[in-house]
Amino acid sequence: MFDVVPSRQAFLLGAIILVLLCRPAFSEPLGADLQRLVEAMERFHPALNAASASRDAAAAEIEIAGALDDPQFGASFEDIDREDDGPLPQRVGSIFYSIEQTFPLGGKRALRRKIAQAGVAEAATERDQTLLDLTAQMKTAFAQHALAILTARTIQQEGDTLRDLAEIARDRYAQGLGRQQDAFEAEAELAALEGALADAERDRAIAVGRINALIGRSVESPLAQPAALPPILDAAALDTAELIALAERRSPALAARTAAIDGANASRDLAERNWYPDLTLGVSVVDEDRDITGYEAKVGFNIPLQWGLRRSQQAQAKARLAEAKARASAARVELSAAIVEALENLRAANAREAAMRTKQLPRLAEAVQAAQRAYAADQADLADAIGAARRFKQAEIEHIGMLFEQQTLLAELERLVGGSL
Repeated sequence: MFDVVPSRQAFLLGAIILVLLCRPAFSEPLGADLQRLVEAMERFHPALNAASASRDAAAAEIEIAGALDDPQFGASFEDIDREDDGPLPQRVGSIFYSIEQTFPLGGKRALRRKIAQAGVAEAATERDQTLLDLTAQMKTAFAQHALAILTARTIQQEGDTLRDLAEIARDRYAQGLGRQQDAFEAEAELAALEGALADAERDRAIAVGRINALIGRSVESPLAQPAALPPILDAAALDTAELIALAERRSPALAARTAAIDGANASRDLAERNWYPDLTLGVSVVDEDRDITGYEAKVGFNIPLQWGLRRSQQAQAKARLAEAKARASAARVELSAAIVEALENLRAANAREAAMRTKQLPRLAEAVQAAQRAYAADQADLADAIGAARRFKQAEIEHIGMLFEQQTLLAELERLVGGSL
């Protein structure tokens, strides 16, 4: 006969299997992928949340601007008889219960809605511009994180080269072919790299802190190493006129100026429509001795006699429209100049990096190998080999700085044109 009660071991095994099946798959930790960092920033950054709330508040203003004022209720007591021996009323003859509603004429409500819609458009562009600015900061911090790690790796490789030189110096001294101080010089140069490593670690920690701050986490939270940097575009292939045209279509800054013009146009039209009176309609119910005996209707309108006020409102609205148009023109000019400057800076950075990568670095690497071979063959001093290694390391670090410059300039250019290229 079989025992149907499971053993303790079988129960534990089943529980473990159940936990493994129900446990959600762990995703790759943040830090490796730039797009995931940008998405996290978009969800959690308080500045974006504030801009979203401002946009929602502006959207609610549309309904508020187009709504009618609350109706007015009134009660009128007539034919009141006073008591003979006191001031209190003895009898109320008639009571009039009235409701009045004012209706703006001349399309004023539609214009107020249009002004509010322009405010919504401006609020939306504020959030878009904030997202562009923060995305550029994230791209820069991401590049700094990746390149600080690359810098540390380059310095460590230079340390490996110096250790090889120190080992060669010790071997040659043991064979009576060199000086003992050669090994000491190589080790001293190796110790000097510790300061450079400390600088690289500082840059990495700063980048990690900036990234964490952008995604709303503690600045000391761990991050995965960046998997790859975004590719650098060939700036020579980019056309300035096309970039400016792209910016005019996508730039939130220009869209905000256009929305301001729309709002100023509607405000000017509203100032002109203020010459139209507002119509007030009302109805009253007549109550005599608690009996409804009749009704009354009322029609009224305000008389626009304050001519100076309305002319001043018109002049103010026209001046603000002119200001909005001038600011829009200035924004286009400034944006075009900024795009030209950013593009030319990126082209120059491309050229410097290409020259370093294709010409200077290969030659310096060959010089390091030749100096090491010459020192091993007793055809050169250790100082020559150390100097060649130092120059190569400095060039590599300079090249990493050029890569960071390109990433920063590309992020700035994309911010100006309103998004990725």
